[in-house]
Amino acid sequence: MSVQAISVTQPFRCNGQLVKPDTVLEVGQGCDVTPSEARSLVGQKKAVWVPEDELEVEEDEDE
Repeated sequence: MSVQAISVTQPFRCNGQLVKPDTVLEVGQGCDVTPSEARSLVGQKKAVWVPEDELEVEEDEDE
């Protein structure tokens, strides 16, 4: 499963909290925003998708 994220470009309210520009929100279940919310924000030009190779993915590598 790939991790997706959006970078906020315009301030907006989410659950009563003001989200400021340059905030990166993780997309997915149990994350900051749902995939449908993310698509909506990108469609409204309030956020842009973050390229996967720019994400810092935290992976547990216990072997």
